[in-house]
Amino acid sequence: MSTEVVTVRHDTPLRELARTMLEAEVSGLPVVDGSGNLLGMVTETDLIESQQKLHFPTVIALFDAVVYVESSKHFEEKVHKAAAATAGELMHSPAVTVTPETALTDLAEIMGSKKVHHLPVVAGDKLVGIIGKADVVRGITMEN
Repeated sequence: MSTEVVTVRHDTPLRELARTMLEAEVSGLPVVDGSGNLLGMVTETDLIESQQKLHFPTVIALFDAVVYVESSKHFEEKVHKAAAATAGELMHSPAVTVTPETALTDLAEIMGSKKVHHLPVVAGDKLVGIIGKADVVRGITMEN
């Protein structure tokens, strides 16, 4: 677990968010309020998806009821990301979190099942660290 966590605030503009990721050499950042409470997570994938073009004809052409409901939700998410101007508008909330006591096997299970690469570590609502995939791999090398 890294306890020196680079974070952004909810009002951080996307350009600054991208710059912070590059400078810190991280692929995801916790979004916190002024008191250090975790609000959500934003990743490189979120940033990339916010820059994609929207393809209206694909959605409009899908009027089969079952497909339309799924496509409509997916399209709505794409529109939301495309319209985002700040970290708070782009972040995933609530973030998938763990505590300092979470076992290595549980960390691996959570990352795998939730398909996340970063796990903010919280004590109550306060961010106290972050665990990345490399931390889990490092933990495997230290077992027995």
